[in-house]
Amino acid sequence: MLEVILIPSRVPECAADGGKIRVAVSQNVGWYRRLCSDYPVPSNRKKKRTTVKRREVIRVLVRLASGKETKSKYKDYLEEIALKLQEDLQKDIGFYMEYGELPVPFDDQF
Repeated sequence: MLEVILIPSRVPECAADGGKIRVAVSQNVGWYRRLCSDYPVPSNRKKKRTTVKRREVIRVLVRLASGKETKSKYKDYLEEIALKLQEDLQKDIGFYMEYGELPVPFDDQF
């Protein structure tokens, strides 16, 4: 999940007055970043925005996980991602069962 913190400004005069800047200390997972890039807000801004709402994505994921139907425009994308993640997990479990360890240390995946 994306985490942003405030740090003192790099401009000494601004920092002396308590000025701060936002800095990302983590980023969203790759599939979520791709989803957001697939639904841009039409604009000329340098830093693109998205129409994707995190709350909506969570709501759709909860409905899909509980076996309920949804008509969300994100449904097909999220189902595809979920199946891919499930396949990857099954491969990791199979690898672990055969060799006794994961191919990549688990801590390095997140």
